[in-house]
Amino acid sequence: MKNATIIDVRTVEEFEIEHAHGSINIPYVEVPERLAEIKLLSKPIIICCETGNESEQVAAYLNYNGIECTNGGCWYELENTKKEEMRTLDENFWNERYENNETGWDLGAPSPPISAYIDTLENKELKILIPGCGNAHEAEYLLERGFANVTLVDISKEAVMRQQQRFQGKAIQIIHADFFAHNGQYDLMLEQTFFCAINPSLRENYVKHTAEILKPNGKLVGLLFNCEFGKEGPPFGGEKSEYERLFSPYFNIQQMEPAANSVKPRLGNELFIELTKK
Repeated sequence: MKNATIIDVRTVEEFEIEHAHGSINIPYVEVPERLAEIKLLSKPIIICCETGNESEQVAAYLNYNGIECTNGGCWYELENTKKEEMRTLDENFWNERYENNETGWDLGAPSPPISAYIDTLENKELKILIPGCGNAHEAEYLLERGFANVTLVDISKEAVMRQQQRFQGKAIQIIHADFFAHNGQYDLMLEQTFFCAINPSLRENYVKHTAEILKPNGKLVGLLFNCEFGKEGPPFGGEKSEYERLFSPYFNIQQMEPAANSVKPRLGNELFIELTKK
């Protein structure tokens, strides 16, 4: 289920009423004419419908045409499975990671591509959001350079308490909240290992919510992994074509290229992104 593309082959009307989180709609009757589009979708591909009958037929048809996929059956059973997966990434999960110092993603310093981008910013009054702030190295870098409107949001109470102690008395706002429930208006959002930490089924919501909380012409800047990991996430990987498909409806892609100045262990596996809200 994780990292899968779910195609719901019910009618548009049925899909709009309710559907599995993160699924896309390609109605049964449109499948033959949309084969080229389906071939470009991220793998693995799971087909679903109302009863499992039409999805079984579509899965057989796609496999016959060289598109490997599986029949996922009823859409609502897939939805229940996805909800169960997402529960593993709740607040308790992340609190335990911090309490046990299981923070292998942490570099111990700001990521070089992001700090290099920060160095190009002249307006110190930009409203900047960092979701999933973790140990907040990029936030510290911003404060050291005089940025006055920095907000951190993290679902982990443990992470938030640590940063509140660390930045006590500093001009920074640190919020214990779910990013997807956070409201505000920002000029810039910095992405550093938050996107890869959330369940891939939430990625479409991530893109939409980011667009909602950015001001007109606001920017999303940071790093995305350009690789797949050989184990269950988090972290969850991905690749450029998937990201282009996700972000392009809401953002103009100014940069989405391999980062030349990543730390050595991640060199060649990160994309630097600079996206402007449409």
